[in-house]
Amino acid sequence: MFQTTNKAHPSHTQHRCTAKGTACHTLGFLDPGFTLPFELVLKVRIQSHKENDFIEVELDRQELSYQNLLQASCYELGINPEQVEKIRKLPNTLLRKDKDILRLQDFQEVELILMKNGSSALTEYTPSLLEKPCYNSNAAKMTY
Repeated sequence: MFQTTNKAHPSHTQHRCTAKGTACHTLGFLDPGFTLPFELVLKVRIQSHKENDFIEVELDRQELSYQNLLQASCYELGINPEQVEKIRKLPNTLLRKDKDILRLQDFQEVELILMKNGSSALTEYTPSLLEKPCYNSNAAKMTY
């Protein structure tokens, strides 16, 4: 009934229906690791000390750009793009331009870093140094 091909990527299996007159999906959603060849799926979250869950965001591979990543991520997360200060590919790489976005691969983790001023979600969750239990005010006043 199905023919399996692994042309696009070894982990992306495509299924083709070979029986005539059979109603079946031709893109192969049976494989849990399958992604559509024209979509880039990224795991995106807002930088937060309390919340570390990701959502999956789909981007059209033909229209990959920094601006499209920003717009789609903000839409999915329910935030305003003007609140975003930086976009980071985890663990430690800032994404700055379209060329950086073109190098991303499926299911890479991306984090939106929000501006610290205003009513952004980041300021609600980020404690100041004085609020952290490890802060030593006497040590901060010392000079060396």
